[in-house]
Amino acid sequence: MEQILKIKIYKSYYFLFILTLFFCSSKLQAKEIELDELILTKKEKHEIENWTTKCRNANTATDVIRDAFNGDRAGLYALGMCYANGWQGFVIDIEKANFCFSLSASLGFAPALDQLKVIYLEDKRDPYLAMVYLNLAASYGHSELVPSYHKLRSKLIGFTGVEKGRRITQEIERIAEEKKQLISKNLTELKNPKNQKYLNPIVLQGNISRSDFIYNDEYWESIIDGERAHG
Repeated sequence: MEQILKIKIYKSYYFLFILTLFFCSSKLQAKEIELDELILTKKEKHEIENWTTKCRNANTATDVIRDAFNGDRAGLYALGMCYANGWQGFVIDIEKANFCFSLSASLGFAPALDQLKVIYLEDKRDPYLAMVYLNLAASYGHSELVPSYHKLRSKLIGFTGVEKGRRITQEIERIAEEKKQLISKNLTELKNPKNQKYLNPIVLQGNISRSDFIYNDEYWESIIDGERAHG
């Protein structure tokens, strides 16, 4: 079986950050966990630098929007950076930024998947969904994230006990696999020439974060306590 392993990249791409997980009762107790940050590949760095340069240039900013929504996942990521940082004529809008990151992630762009991981860690305080996106970012060409995933997986089992820990890690990996299949479907549909200028209908319907609201505290508690069957 293929191993599957949330943005605010308003800071450096290359750093270790400390995540404090706040949980009570049968969930994780507050602990500090070190997670390795995603390191951009040369290809990803080149793509992002190319697009962010366009974002900063008033003459090409409209091109960014047009091209991004024609199906360029790095373009969508860069557009998210424009909204997140207020580059050249863009009004800072975190909601729009996160939406662009989500669309980029839905096309399998690992930096965007990693961004969703950070959103769930830092903003939404949901380490379980963070693990889902950490798993995905690792599976899309970033093996440097695999140790962090297994470290966090082991910690989770250690905090909750073997039986409960296995239940929740199995659910995390099931959700990650489900999202990976949706990404593959999106990419396959975009290969069809007639779909290449119609990103919105394809990815809006296949947005991998669209159903994340389902996975709330009650959902995870029911998984931990064995009250809900996987899937």
